[in-house]
Amino acid sequence: MNAKPAFFYNHDASIENFFRSLVLLPRLKDGAFHPVVVQGWTLSYEMFFYCLLGVLMAAGLRWRLIGTCATLLVFVGIGQLLDLGYIGAFAAPIVLEFVAGVLIAYVAGRLEFSLGTIVVALLLAIAGFVASQTLIADWPRVPKWGVSAALPVIAAVGLEPWFRKHPVRVLVYFGEPPYSIYL
Repeated sequence: MNAKPAFFYNHDASIENFFRSLVLLPRLKDGAFHPVVVQGWTLSYEMFFYCLLGVLMAAGLRWRLIGTCATLLVFVGIGQLLDLGYIGAFAAPIVLEFVAGVLIAYVAGRLEFSLGTIVVALLLAIAGFVASQTLIADWPRVPKWGVSAALPVIAAVGLEPWFRKHPVRVLVYFGEPPYSIYL
């Protein structure tokens, strides 16, 4: 009997994929990135997003927002209509969740959320997660997971001003090391 961790089942740990993963262009399987470290797929999208923002940095904030959202929306639309090969992975519907993040960041910087709004967002998120497991289990990823994931982000961003005034030391203590490692 050959015992091995689940990590190694259906996983490409080849030398080629190792080097492709280092440059954030890992092997593509079933239209999705499969780097050596499984969670690394997010970095490929993140670098794509940063490259797009880098191109748009010369534009003003308003045009960066419009340009980023419009470019990503058009790219996803084209990706749904045409077979783009490897580049098509960057046109996957999950990219719409980056658009949601951009819009949340833009709105959060201009609005103050009431405690009621934050509670409603959290309750809707919980309902969305429950529904995604039962009522809408066969829905596509973005409405199924993206919307439910955006709501707690809105709630967390809405709580940010309160936490700036009233820092919770234990959260700061446990939050700083992972953030430093991430950077």
